[in-house]
Amino acid sequence: MRIDSQKVTIVTTTLYPNWYPGEISGSVCAEKVRGDLAINMLKEAKIGKYQIVVVDGGSSEFFLKEVSSLEISIYPQKEKSMSGSRRQAISIASQLIDTQIICWVEPEKVSVINGCLPKALLPIMNNEVDYIILARDEKSFKTYPDYQVKYEKRANRLFTGILKEKKIIPQDLAILDVWFGPRIFRNKKEIIDLYLSQYLKYKEKDHDPELWFNTQILPVIKAFQKGIRVKQMTVPYRHSQTQTKVELTDSQFIKKRLNQFNNLIANTKHYLSDTI
Repeated sequence: MRIDSQKVTIVTTTLYPNWYPGEISGSVCAEKVRGDLAINMLKEAKIGKYQIVVVDGGSSEFFLKEVSSLEISIYPQKEKSMSGSRRQAISIASQLIDTQIICWVEPEKVSVINGCLPKALLPIMNNEVDYIILARDEKSFKTYPDYQVKYEKRANRLFTGILKEKKIIPQDLAILDVWFGPRIFRNKKEIIDLYLSQYLKYKEKDHDPELWFNTQILPVIKAFQKGIRVKQMTVPYRHSQTQTKVELTDSQFIKKRLNQFNNLIANTKHYLSDTI
């Protein structure tokens, strides 16, 4: 089946206050590297002729000018939380006249656009499913820092085990790669509502559901609970080796991955204990 890319909207959020144009100068800045990747991802989306929605939380004027030069509209972030910016972006995309399918992707994941789409769109285009969790193959994990692979694989195993224990998913279902951010879903109210709802009861410093849980994990849980047609699809994603090198030498990323791990598992347990 031919993919009508104009009916697919790529949705992302950006925040690069220290990004600057040109080549990297001086010591390698993680924000510069990630900002460059974001621009490349948006360029690939333009080449693919997808619709694009970008919500920005306060990037440099250089970055905003660069994105605008691609003839991409940038929406200033209204709600000051990570999940809030994602809700805003998905809400905007859902209201675009031609949007039939929404693809949420973190801005640095260039390979999702130029290596995984449009094949990943086919199960929805063929009306087989309504919600797709993209999963990485083993070659993909080898492109990440070792410590990140350790946290992510463990979190995926624990999350899948919790959902099986609560009888939310079948016992024979493969491990869900929920840590991997990209999601593809049909632009239907019942699915958009999964992203607009919030869980706010367990709100501690690193466990705040508004960091990752509410728009990364909660929609997956609710999709299964509500009987939405969900499929996990393995794709040949390859992580940027420039980004991997930066994150191997910057200790802030090790702390960030640990916080993400704790946030994912703690909020999953608390949410399900409240609702089941």
